[in-house]
Amino acid sequence: MPAKEYFDSSDRQVQVKLLALVKYIAEEGRLFDEKKFQSVDKKGKIYEFKPIAERFFSFFYEGKKIILTNGYRKKGQKVDPRELARAVHSKKDYELRVKGGAYYESQ
Repeated sequence: MPAKEYFDSSDRQVQVKLLALVKYIAEEGRLFDEKKFQSVDKKGKIYEFKPIAERFFSFFYEGKKIILTNGYRKKGQKVDPRELARAVHSKKDYELRVKGGAYYESQ
């Protein structure tokens, strides 16, 4: 659970800001502020939450679930391609596990 590990190692301010962003999008359904949330891979449908300098990659899944894949501290202007590839891989892995019955009961 790379996103949780990074979250747990982050300072309190990052944690509070990320939780506020996730809570807002969960309650309102959208977050229009691209300074705090944006698409980083349209094809793979990967998004990033941006609480401060940290970035948390995520994707949406059936049942309105927001799945956080991994996090990192952004150091440049561009998205780190290795971290993005990690997020895409995590999404594919998650979807395979769900379809295989490893995460949720069939409904």
